[in-house]
Amino acid sequence: MLGGGRVSVGSMINSLEAHALLRTGNMSPYFDGLLEQYAHKDHSQVYLSVKPSVQYVLYNSLLEGGLFSKDVYVEPEVREAAGNLERPPMRRLMADVELSAVLSLKRFAVTFSQKFNTKDFEDLPAQHVGNISIYLGF
Repeated sequence: MLGGGRVSVGSMINSLEAHALLRTGNMSPYFDGLLEQYAHKDHSQVYLSVKPSVQYVLYNSLLEGGLFSKDVYVEPEVREAAGNLERPPMRRLMADVELSAVLSLKRFAVTFSQKFNTKDFEDLPAQHVGNISIYLGF
C-alpha cells in the first residue's frame, strides 16, 4: 500500500489530489523501477491494483473556458439536459477509482485498467475510461 498526492497549478487545471495505491499478487517491488513492474527478465508476474483518489478542482479551463475568455462551446443536447443553463454547474470535489490487472511473462506484459469517476457536472453522466496496454522489455 502506498499513498500520494498531487498539486496541479497552471493555466489549464488547478487542483489538489490525494490517492492511495493498493497492489496484491505476485509482483516485483514497486520501487525497483517502472519497467520492472511490467516486464521482469527473470520471472513472471500476475497482480491486481486499486487506486482510489479524491480531488478538489479549483479551475479547469477544458470545462470552464479559457484563462482570458469564459466562452466554451456546450453541445445543445448537453445544455438541454442541464436545464438550458449557459453552462451546467461544475462539481469541485471529485472522486475516482482505477482498477488494474497485470499479466507479465518475463519480458512481455499485458495490462488492463478501468477508471470510474464522479460526474464533472451535476446533471450530466460521468465518463468512465479504460485501456489495454502491451509492454515488451528489452
